[in-house]
Amino acid sequence: MERGSNIKLFILGLLHQGEAYGYQIQACAKRWGVEDWAGFSQGSVYNALLRLRRQGLILERGTTQHGSYAPATLYEITEAGRGQLLKMIEDTAADVIVQDPFDLVTAFFGLLSIDDRRRLIELRCERLRDWIRASEKEHSFLTAHTEAGAPTDWVLAAIEKGIEGDKVRLESCKRLLSRCGSWQPPEPLSAIAHESIGAGGEHAGA
Repeated sequence: MERGSNIKLFILGLLHQGEAYGYQIQACAKRWGVEDWAGFSQGSVYNALLRLRRQGLILERGTTQHGSYAPATLYEITEAGRGQLLKMIEDTAADVIVQDPFDLVTAFFGLLSIDDRRRLIELRCERLRDWIRASEKEHSFLTAHTEAGAPTDWVLAAIEKGIEGDKVRLESCKRLLSRCGSWQPPEPLSAIAHESIGAGGEHAGA
């Protein structure tokens, strides 16, 4: 999905169930723990609401004053927003994203000393271990505190999938430690012959 799609899907999905105030959407993001598994923070909700309003996917129904708090804006989804939401659900459910930016980084590890390569791989392994521990702790907490309004099965399933994926990435990362010593930098572009570019490639002068 394009950048920002997760929070877009989240907000449109909530508003599809009925109109809501911005603070309610933000509170739901906090309750669901979206920072741990959905790829956005609760603090990004209000900026996303503004973008969706400019895109015509939601609209403001007015503001209400709640005591001494700042005025709260009520939002509802538009027909265009409903259509966009259903398309996103359809497209995203069938989308499989396997790219990891780390894979591209390793293409240039040959530019570093062997010690630096090992240091960075070990650092990545340690951060993956930290992330797994934090996710497992969050999963245990949510499992023990399932009460009215608390995150339900799909949140736990998302965290479980993340833990499983991070464990696979950790094992793969550990295996790199025994392989990275012989890596060489990519060949200079000057070594790539023009004839190696397919018919659809750019002109040599590009």
